[in-house]
Amino acid sequence: MARGAKYAENPKKRQITLFIAKAAAVLMLAAAPYLIFCGLPLAGLPDADEVTRVEIRRIDDGLSKCATNAKDIELVRKAAELLRYAPFAVPREEAPRIAVTFITRGGKETSLTAGLTSVEYNGRTRVLRRKKLFVNVIEGIFFKEERANGAP
Repeated sequence: MARGAKYAENPKKRQITLFIAKAAAVLMLAAAPYLIFCGLPLAGLPDADEVTRVEIRRIDDGLSKCATNAKDIELVRKAAELLRYAPFAVPREEAPRIAVTFITRGGKETSLTAGLTSVEYNGRTRVLRRKKLFVNVIEGIFFKEERANGAP
């Protein structure tokens, strides 16, 4: 039986199948450069409206903050959206600088630790596309008083 014999009696079905195949190929060609150059976002972070509290800790000096109001929780969640990683990069050893724990209404905890060039989340270390950005944003928002007072 010829390769296209099953579509011989129904040319409409063949046209639809070819259209879907072409559309999928175009979408993959368009998405691949974006994902390679901009990075993949971390999947599985809780939504801001599900979170009751966020604990943020600077690992180098042990200083910690707890965000409980909706505005601060939203800020941390938006900062976490900056964590885009390179899908095929191999991470180097790096000491983490910031630890963030999201506590949801059900009591579930989701944690991540980030350094200047990598993030560890769900047991995997990933290389960040935008180096230093997440750490600088979190430190600038939540630890700015300590920096102004001369703390590292």
